[in-house]
Formats: sequence, C-alpha cells, structure tokens
Amino acid sequence: MDYIIEHFQDGADFSHLINHGPPVELHVHNYYEIYLFMDGNVQFFIDNQSLILKPGDLILIRNDQIHGPKPLGKSMYERYIIHLPRKLIIELSSKKTNLLVCFDPEKSIH
Repeated sequence: MDYIIEHFQDGADFSHLINHGPPVELHVHNYYEIYLFMDGNVQFFIDNQSLILKPGDLILIRNDQIHGPKPLGKSMYERYIIHLPRKLIIELSSKKTNLLVCFDPEKSIH
C-alpha cells in the first residue's frame, strides 16, 4: 500500500476544508487527528477499514494510522480537521482524564 508520510510542526492545527475532485492520498502523520465529516459522498479508509461517512461522523485518528478520504463520484465533500501533537493531548489530560484513551483505549499516560 502506498501512502504519504507528513510531519507537522509544533502546536495544534485547525482546518475547514471543502474539496471537489480527486481523492486525498492515503497518508500518515506524526499528529493525532480529529476529523468531523460535514457533507458529501465519501468513503473513508483507516488502516484496514473502509467506512461510508454520514454528516456528523467523527473519526479519531492516532498518529500511526494510515488514512484518507475518497470522494464517490464528483460531489464535493466538507470536513473539519484538528491536528494535535501527543504532547498537547497529555498536557490537556489529568490524573482522572487520560485523553489519549479517546484515540486508543490501549494507551495510557506513564
């Protein structure tokens, strides 16, 4: 499987994207991702899974998961994306709220 490796700099990143046309390449990056699907006709790939998205679907993506949307047909698709570094997620967590668990229940803060 071919995919792109992306590296983000320090800090969180927020995007509101509306695309028409070819799919986004499958990719993986060093940040965690919160992906909120708003509109369109999209098949989303994450690791070995394929999902047909519905408006309002929220996907939490770990920093090691290969993923990407594929528009079905020539329709536009809209989404909000937040990229978060692991360090920030840990800083926002507390002894009672391990936010990494939202992305992967097997992970814990040590």
